[in-house]
Amino acid sequence: MKWVAEIPRSSLPDEMKMTAWNTVFDIGQFKQVIDKWLATPSGKESRWLSGEPMRQAILDRLKERMNDDEFEKFVAALLKVLGFERTEAIGGPGDEGIDALGTLDVYGLGQVNLKVQVKHVAPDKEIGDNVVRAFRDGILQDEHGAIITTGKFHPNAVEVANDPRKKTIWLIDGEELVDLVLKHYQDFRSN
Repeated sequence: MKWVAEIPRSSLPDEMKMTAWNTVFDIGQFKQVIDKWLATPSGKESRWLSGEPMRQAILDRLKERMNDDEFEKFVAALLKVLGFERTEAIGGPGDEGIDALGTLDVYGLGQVNLKVQVKHVAPDKEIGDNVVRAFRDGILQDEHGAIITTGKFHPNAVEVANDPRKKTIWLIDGEELVDLVLKHYQDFRSN
């Protein structure tokens, strides 16, 4: 738990004061009072978000506050946080659609060599099946592929990526990317 503000007990309505430290209570009926105390002074942007506004702020930050190179480096850092070693952002001219690399060593039993294509696009933009097909052509037999985007995938792209007759291409859209950021936030902060 993180305390965001200290509210003097004397300033609360009588029905909201707790008489025992171990009391369990529902704050729902006191939401307006709590919101008033935690509200940001008018004219200032709140530092505290939760729920959908927080998810949207993360996605906006990934798209609007990073250029393409920074986003590729972010994805390489994400791979590291997920346990990949030898992660590298390699995007640029002549990268043949490969923007990041990583190797996952599975306790000395084997390695997963991952190639990632990054699509740093508007959150409502759909990535098509042609992108998946072209990317798959650059993945060797002993490699795995993933496309990570701040946008979405067209249903045809998902179908092509999961074609059972071909090598699977893992797809992570903007919403799933936000899920990963939230799940591994502390790991990002320590790396």
